[in-house]
Amino acid sequence: MVRYSLSAKRTAEQGSLAKCKDAALTFSTDPGGTLRSFGAVDLLLASVAACLLSSVERHMPDIAQHEVTVDVRALSQSYPPEIVAISYEIEVDTDEPQMQLDRLHSVVRKHGEVVNTLALAIPISGTMKRRGEGIAET
Repeated sequence: MVRYSLSAKRTAEQGSLAKCKDAALTFSTDPGGTLRSFGAVDLLLASVAACLLSSVERHMPDIAQHEVTVDVRALSQSYPPEIVAISYEIEVDTDEPQMQLDRLHSVVRKHGEVVNTLALAIPISGTMKRRGEGIAET
């Protein structure tokens, strides 16, 4: 078992600071949101992106040397307030054959700790494609 911990505190009106290891991250606690900092849902989507990117790097280090981008989206409802679905698109700048990208996408989904945990509660769908080409869905 691996244990994770993080400490967060309110630092200003509608602003907070989270600390973990030697890193710190400021985020918004403004109920109306703000364009200048991440809110709670933004942090969740950033966690999904970090999970996917780290899984790519872990399982296919040769592909990770190329540019890899992840776009993550969430669909939420107002009442009760909850996220009802998450989707993502991974785009890789590579000459690897599509079969290799399909394999990588399968591995990324299978071994992504954050994605697997969230998928227990809400639908998560995603695609992986080569930059400028078609989509492989999972």
